[in-house]
Amino acid sequence: MKLLITDDNELNREMAEDILEDMGVSVLSADSGASCLRMLSEVSDIDAILMDYMMPEMDGAETSVKVHEIKGYENLPIIAMTAEENPEIIKVLLESGMSTVLHKPVDPRELFVALNEYTDEELKEPERTSDEEIEKDEVLNKLEKAGFDVKAGIKYTGSLKNYKLYASDFLRMLPGMLESLDELMNTGDYDNFTVNIHGLKSNFRALGNTSLFKKSRKSEELGKKGAFEELKSAYENDRPVYYECCESLVGIFGTKELLPEFSAKELKIALKELRDAMKTFDLDTADAIVSDLETHKAPEDIAGEMNKLYREVTLLKYEASVETAESLLKALEER
Repeated sequence: MKLLITDDNELNREMAEDILEDMGVSVLSADSGASCLRMLSEVSDIDAILMDYMMPEMDGAETSVKVHEIKGYENLPIIAMTAEENPEIIKVLLESGMSTVLHKPVDPRELFVALNEYTDEELKEPERTSDEEIEKDEVLNKLEKAGFDVKAGIKYTGSLKNYKLYASDFLRMLPGMLESLDELMNTGDYDNFTVNIHGLKSNFRALGNTSLFKKSRKSEELGKKGAFEELKSAYENDRPVYYECCESLVGIFGTKELLPEFSAKELKIALKELRDAMKTFDLDTADAIVSDLETHKAPEDIAGEMNKLYREVTLLKYEASVETAESLLKALEER
């Protein structure tokens, strides 16, 4: 089965991708409605779409209508994802041609049921994590102390492994997200602030941080109502708490800001060895190389792709990791 995820939030796409691949689904992803339509024009064998509702420029409902205008995709199942609870919004989504609506953060088991209902594919049911596994994990215990409901987060991310990866990725992106919110607030761009705080709210909910979910939801609601003076006051009060969360995650997962960088030559050698190890399914060697790479700071222009590579190795995505390693080597050669 091949499914296209469409969501402007990178972390949400990564989480959905991990959950779906655990079910045995082949996944493509798009970061906007326009990107979704472009991909459908190039790929002819998509079996379903998992579509976010609230996206800039073209929302999920508008995209859904345009998807069904494409020849060959007139009856394509589209499963909506939204944090909206307003019945009128749900009605709009269904009237746009979407098959069903799942509420964010999406429960993997609800997604499993929906895919079984609207497609003919045999899927692997999501695994369950035992309380004993959670209690034994040192990182999860630290996250609990930092205000995260780990059991809720594991439910939404699909597995203990996915939850820890998602939390680590969230730390990687959170400083940039907060800087963007600060800039949008300082420039008075309240509409885009509201869109961005919506994404942050979804991340907090998926990780099980109810307190920060509620704070970010309140800001989103104020932005939607146009109550901008109240929004400014709320964000001024909540901003220190968001940064405290970032500091807590740094304490748990560490930070690479002060780490040394590999030389270009050393990095090329490590990437070639990692690529070859994944080609031959030599996971012990691959894990050792990744551990060594993670003791160094990745060059800024390829940091995102390096993090993607680490995730692919951790998730045993052999073919994908080989492709990413080769793409990174090419980028280094072109410098």
